[in-house]
Amino acid sequence: MRSISMSLLSFGLLVAVTGAVLADKEEQVSLDKVPAAAKAAADKAVPGVRWKKAEKEQEDGKTIYELKGRDPKGKKIEVEVSPDGTQVSVEEKVSLDAVPTAVKQAADKAVPGAKWKWAEQETEGGKTFYELKGRDPKGKKVKLEISADGKQVKAEDCSRSE
Repeated sequence: MRSISMSLLSFGLLVAVTGAVLADKEEQVSLDKVPAAAKAAADKAVPGVRWKKAEKEQEDGKTIYELKGRDPKGKKIEVEVSPDGTQVSVEEKVSLDAVPTAVKQAADKAVPGAKWKWAEQETEGGKTFYELKGRDPKGKKVKLEISADGKQVKAEDCSRSE
């Protein structure tokens, strides 16, 4: 009886994990399959971008379109937008020199001695934050998400990624 219970528990865990993995999936879509409202919101958020590709994603049970392209200066841009165009998030790589001093100080305090490789600026709902990625002094990958004022710092576990 105990082995049957353990088997059922193991099966239940497998189903739950598989469902969680499948729930947040990405699918390449052609740009003409992106809803007009979503594309218009992305165009408005970053005028002049030439969109190269799009993905349809499920995040927390909601459909999101991610458009990727380049601005007129050639900088890579990613915009995540809801199908109706109401939720927009803009991500762009920025040089480490362009990261505000408060963000750099917060990163140095969170991971002293880290070597930062790249930075990304994300704006959503009028709020801007920065994502910094690099390695700590022991060579472990580190990734921080820091508010533009440097007051909110969130570390992500990079041990399983890349």
